[in-house]
Amino acid sequence: MKIRSARPSDLAGVCALLDAAKLPLAGVPEHFHQFLVADAETSIVGCAGLECYGNAALLRSVAVTPQLRGTGLGRNLTEATIKLARELGVRRLVLLTETASDFFARFGFAAAARKSLPPELGKSEELRGACPETAVAMLLELDRLSSPLHVIVRDIQPGDHEVVARLYNHYIADTAITFEEEPVSGTEIGQRAAAIVECGLPWLVAEHDGDIAGYAYATPWRARPGYRFSVESTVYLKQEYFGRGIGSALYRALFERLRRKGIRAVIGGIALPNAASIALHERFGMEKVAHFREVGFKLGRWVDVGYWQTNL
Repeated sequence: MKIRSARPSDLAGVCALLDAAKLPLAGVPEHFHQFLVADAETSIVGCAGLECYGNAALLRSVAVTPQLRGTGLGRNLTEATIKLARELGVRRLVLLTETASDFFARFGFAAAARKSLPPELGKSEELRGACPETAVAMLLELDRLSSPLHVIVRDIQPGDHEVVARLYNHYIADTAITFEEEPVSGTEIGQRAAAIVECGLPWLVAEHDGDIAGYAYATPWRARPGYRFSVESTVYLKQEYFGRGIGSALYRALFERLRRKGIRAVIGGIALPNAASIALHERFGMEKVAHFREVGFKLGRWVDVGYWQTNL
């Protein structure tokens, strides 16, 4: 059994699980890209999700099939969802519960008056009325658990090439986030970086205490001259730096460099599902403009790709 990001095909199974647990379904389809599921080969046996509104989020829909209650699956789903919230840059995590306040207190949640909850959560259907008034509101301050790191964002240098290659090769080998399938060398990274710089575009790295925590760059969107003011952005982070503000630091510096160069449109392609990447792009004002279904195939499955865009 594994916990993974929910896929569109999981929606019916999750709704059935929530309905059986008498949990609200309102808002689930709209926020399903930020759900996790426990997958037991042929069926969904557990789920949990987030509704994110800026730096605040609602933890919702934590459910496990009756046969697996008491096995630790609910704990694992809750821990994984809190981790996802950190990766998304959430600072205040709220939930509503009628029967499980003692369970959630183990994770650091504390009872809170509804009037003290982040006002942006007022957009949530669950908070507005789908969940009974008798439900207890609980709050977890993630700022106390994981504060942003100080990083230096700078141009890539030859000494970074091997480190960047190792960072990227994890994504090649173990994820469908990139559709490359063969590992790259430091030499190859150096050649790619040189080609980007030759186009007058930036390839940046984020350095923390001498370690490369992540990188970001922009490439021409298309080769024809009429596209010269449009670029595609890319960002990758080391796993141990998720949720520490590295992606935001890289994109902040990248977008500023692109703005100074006179770039108009920035477009980001995201292999789906990828809630953390979606949240990062939307944090910088990018909106979803396209969705291509099953255009990639990797790790034994078809993968959708969405595109997000902002104009600087």
